[in-house]
Order: sequence, then structure tokens, then C-alpha cells
Amino acid sequence: MKGTCILVAVLFIVSTFGTSAYPGVSEVPEKEKIAENMPSLENISLFINSIPYAVGNINFGMEKNITIELALKTGNINMLLEKNQSWLENAVMDFYTINNINVSSNEMKKFFNKTNALPDGLKKAIALLIYSLNDAILASRDATKNLSSDEINFLRENNETQSDLLSLLKSAIMERMVIFPDAELFSSNADKLSIITQKIEMQKMTKASFSLFQSVRYALPEIEKYSRLYNGTVLEDPAGMIIVGGSGKDAYEGNYSLILDLGGDDSYEIKSDSSRATLILDTSGNDTYHGSIANSFLGINMLFDISGNDFYNSGDYSQSYSCAGISFLLDLNGNDSYRGGNHSQGSTNAGGIAILADISGDDSYTAKNYSQGFSNGNSMSILMDISGNDIYNASGHVQGSANAGGIALLFDFLGNDTYISTKNSQGEGEGWANGMKKLSTGILADFSGNDVYRADEFSQGFGQIAGVGILADFSGNDNYFSINSSQACSKFFGIAFLLDIIGNNSYESKSFSKGYEYYGGMSVMADGAGSPLNEKLWEILQYISKNKVAPISTFLGIIEGD
Repeated sequence: MKGTCILVAVLFIVSTFGTSAYPGVSEVPEKEKIAENMPSLENISLFINSIPYAVGNINFGMEKNITIELALKTGNINMLLEKNQSWLENAVMDFYTINNINVSSNEMKKFFNKTNALPDGLKKAIALLIYSLNDAILASRDATKNLSSDEINFLRENNETQSDLLSLLKSAIMERMVIFPDAELFSSNADKLSIITQKIEMQKMTKASFSLFQSVRYALPEIEKYSRLYNGTVLEDPAGMIIVGGSGKDAYEGNYSLILDLGGDDSYEIKSDSSRATLILDTSGNDTYHGSIANSFLGINMLFDISGNDFYNSGDYSQSYSCAGISFLLDLNGNDSYRGGNHSQGSTNAGGIAILADISGDDSYTAKNYSQGFSNGNSMSILMDISGNDIYNASGHVQGSANAGGIALLFDFLGNDTYISTKNSQGEGEGWANGMKKLSTGILADFSGNDVYRADEFSQGFGQIAGVGILADFSGNDNYFSINSSQACSKFFGIAFLLDIIGNNSYESKSFSKGYEYYGGMSVMADGAGSPLNEKLWEILQYISKNKVAPISTFLGIIEGD
């Protein structure tokens, strides 16, 4: 079970993006066979109990021979035979060539004289990061090469899409709806935004992002060897795009491609160009982040903070926001505070991918609308917190909210957590992607702890216009409060789940809640797995498992032990 927490999230993501069509309705098995091959209470309990062990064995950094990794990445085997290996110099010059940066040879000579004073292992680790960043820049350009300047401007100004109920109702869908709608009734590919996003080769950006992620893991152990030893001044390249800070208190302000900080309580005021690949790696310290943090537009933007009690304070479109690109914010250790505006803390549009992951500590998340796990237009977002007693506070379309074909996930694994929001939140799905024929799915999954859920309306498992909303709490004594149209409420052919598996729970709501269905919706509210669950729940789960409808079927397979 080692690494199970991360595996769940990754498999959800992979399976979701691999699903583009939805099967027709098949015959439901006989009642006595409905629960066959479904996860048992014992399997669920074992899965939950394994999480603390998995968390305790998370090891982000990976010991590698950096010299060999450089040779493999560059293909420059001959460099291994050189006495004075110029990996860093070559990586910087490649970066300049790729970005059409021209500086004088005298300036470069002065800069390389300074880098020569760095420890050899640190130089090679920095070189590995720059080479991977170069690859990410090229991959982003290649992935978006089919877009015209007019299409890019349109995407920048029109990156959100909405589902149309009238389109859903046409062709007498009421007579054909059972569990899932007929995909052929969805909108055509005439939608301009859908056409533009389909031109983006997201798999190229995804591959480059994974390579950059792996390079950070490989370089980190070598970098950390010098985090307390290197107290030198800030080292900056002549173009002001690559910067290495020591273990003191450093302040970074401006527009950078790579920031590597070796420690200290640092402050960041970032004005990054979100349309290219950028990387920030801070090894330790109680740091403060302002500005455009982990924001991508047709590019790749990553921020890694390894340890410290950090403060993330920014406005809109930050803290892992993506539009048709990839953003990743990872904080490994510390009691952290996240404060954002609209479209923040795991928010994405137009086919993008945005991930905010916090591994340990008691954390607080505060945001406005379209945040904390929000996805629109065939994109994917995830906010994942592994351990600690956490507080989530936001407004509308938050905390696992998806529309127009998005997939939005909020996972919290360990701790007594509090979720506060206004509307369209805490596991809410609405509509499909125009032209993509893909259902929206909003999921909030909390795996353990005594948790509190507070929302006004359209929350806590709410689905409408063929969207799917799921709130799943696996263990603990939990408290749910809402005003109306919540707690497994569905309408207009939506599907809604509120599932609380283990614990003594309380539910309070005013109207149109607790399994309420209207205008063709389907809802399931189940409390406890020890007693016979709602028959409708088992029918739907069996259907999902049999027909491999992602992402739920993937999760069922994991806790079954397949």
C-alpha cells in the first residue's frame, strides 16, 4: 500500500482523460448479484487504515547519479569523458538559444566565473533542472503550434463554456434517459472553444511536465546537501531569467523562468510570463508568496516548496490555475496558509490541468469563486491534502465543482477537517463539454476524521444537466448542514451521491435535499456500509464498475485490491 494516496489521485486523473465515450444502458443484474465483486466494508476499512502508513513512507526526493541523468537527457555521452564537464554552461546557452536571448560574451564569462565557484554536485543538479525546463518550453510550443494568433487571443478572452439545457432536451431525451444520457444528443464540434482546445496536443505538455517533475525529484537530494552550506549571495544570469539563492532571507521580484532557493525565510513577488515553462524550487524556510504563483496559459508552470510554514497570498488566477496548460503547486511539509481570489487553488479552464497538493501539516485554504478544485470545459483540477486538520473556506463553484465537461477533485486523506462554502460546491457537477461528449464530474472525497460540512445550496452531492456530483466521506463522525437543494440532490437528468461509509453522522437541511430528485434527476444518499445500502446505489455502482465508467470505476478497483 506504499504510496496509495498519490496512486489514487494519479489513477483518477489518467482514467478520466482516457474516457471520451459513454456506454449505453445495460441490463442491471439480479438483486442477489448486485453487490457481487463490489468493495466490501473490510476492504474499505483496510484502505483507510493504510493511509497513515503510506503518508509516513512518502519520499519525494530520489537518489540518482546526476551525471548519468544529464547524459541520458542530453544524449551527450562524450561529456562523461571530459575532465571539466560543462553541463551547466551548455544548459544555460541552450536556454538562451531557445528563448532568443542575446547577451555579450563578456557578460557570459563573468557569470560562468561565478557558477564555477559552486560545488560540482550543485552545478550538475542546476543543469538538470535547466535542461528539463528547456524541454518543457519546447514541448509547450510544439503542443500549441497549430493555434493561430487569433485563436490564442480568443482563448485568452473566452476560456469558459457553458452547457445548454435546451440542447439536452432536444430529440425527446426524456424518453431515452436511464442512468447516463445518449452521447449522440450532445452538442456538435461546431463550438469554437471546443475546436480550439482540440488543436492543443496536451499529451506533449503532460509528458514534458512529468519529465520536469522527475528531474526535480532527482536533483533535490543533491541540492539539499548544500542547503545549509551554501550561504553565498544570490546568483543571477545576465538575462535575469535564472536565479539561485542561498540559505539567507532572499526577496524575489519580477519575471523569472527558474528560481532555485537553498533555504531561509524568503519572499516572492512573481510576475511570471504564464505562456512559457517556469519552475520555482524552494528547499526550506517559512516563505511568503505573492503574485502570479503557479499560473499557466498554454504553458507549464510548477512551484515546489519542500519545508516550512508558508504563506501563499495572491489574487485571481493563481495558486495552481491553468488555461489550456499545466500548473502544479506542491508543498511537502509545514502548517501552511493559502489565500486566493477567484480561479485559484486548483482551478482550470479550456482543457487545462491544475494540481495543488499539500502533503502534511494543519493547513487553511481561503478563496472566492471557481476555486479549491474547480474545472470547466473538458479540463481537470485537483486539490489534494494528505494529512493535518485543515480548513477550506470559499464561495461558489468550489471544493470539487465541475461544469461543461470538467473533472474537479478535492481529496483530503487524514485529519479533522472543515469545509465552508456558499453554493455549487462540495461535490457538484453540471453539464458536459460542448463537442467533447463528456460528463462533468465534481468530487469531494474525505477519507478519515471527524469532519464538518457547511454550504447554502446546490452542494454536498449535487448534479444537474447531466452532470455528476459526489460527496464521499469514508470514516469519522461527521456533521452536514445545508439550506436547500443539497445532500444528494439532482435535477435535469443530473446524478448526485452523498455517501458516508463509517461513523455516527448528523444531517441538517431545509428543503429539496437528502436524496431529492426532480426533472429526471437521480440521487443516492447512503449513511453506513454495515447495513444494507440503498438498492439504487448498488445498481449504479455495479453499472459503473461493469462498464468501466471513469473516474469512479478506477477508484472502486483500487479499494477492491485489483
